[in-house]
Amino acid sequence: MIAAWLLAFGVLAGHSLVENEWARVRAGMVGYPFLGLMQVVMLVRFGDVIDFEDPSAWVYVGVVASFFVLGAYGLVTESRSRPGAATKRAIARRPATSVPAPPPAP
Repeated sequence: MIAAWLLAFGVLAGHSLVENEWARVRAGMVGYPFLGLMQVVMLVRFGDVIDFEDPSAWVYVGVVASFFVLGAYGLVTESRSRPGAATKRAIARRPATSVPAPPPAP
């Protein structure tokens, strides 16, 4: 069951790289950090069972960390690829200017 999920996420990652259409895979990119979070919960819950002296345990921890990195990269890339995203970022970077005072009453 877990292997099917990991295979699906791997196909999603490969497909998104080949297609370069990040907006279509946004739901999957949200799923990567969630999958990483669930794996961290598992590590905390069953950490006493895992032998961290074995290199395979550290490979597993690296894969779990890559879920967070890949998910963050995908979400940032997707948000930058949206139409108008550059304009919104440019507007957000403008310094606040003071509002001019209304003209004096006659």
